[in-house]
Amino acid sequence: MGRWLSGDALIFAAGPRFTYRNVTHWTPWFNILVGGGVDYDLNPAVAFRVSSLEYSHTWAGALKDMAYPDSLQLTMGMVLRVGN
Repeated sequence: MGRWLSGDALIFAAGPRFTYRNVTHWTPWFNILVGGGVDYDLNPAVAFRVSSLEYSHTWAGALKDMAYPDSLQLTMGMVLRVGN
């Protein structure tokens, strides 16, 4: 990369999220920003995110003749819930 070029990206997103609460430990969810996933509740404050699938699109221009306008991300990890 050149002196003033960077391949880093930081994304902020906001929007409504719909969560299906039930009596089991499994909590499926979906958000309007084209994504969703499943959490396994360990207790009321901690959950294990079994899967999260997110899609994003960017209108940024090409960098060194390479452009990646669409992105699909699959993640998993721990969830810490704060508040009610």
